[in-house]
Amino acid sequence: MAGLVILAGSTRPTEELVLEQVSYLARLDGKIDAGERATIKLAKAFRAATGWTNVPMMRSLWLHH
Repeated sequence: MAGLVILAGSTRPTEELVLEQVSYLARLDGKIDAGERATIKLAKAFRAATGWTNVPMMRSLWLHH
């Protein structure tokens, strides 16, 4: 595959969307159980490990514009 085009895709990083969706789904019933807390923790670890915020230049550009 030489490239990929996504039409009407999100402009936000996937790792941010994953965390947001996991957190939203966990809160739907009004309580967050141990399994949901573990899933949120895993989503946060995923964001920290793979996120663009790990790249100092990109983070600097994002935060200052």
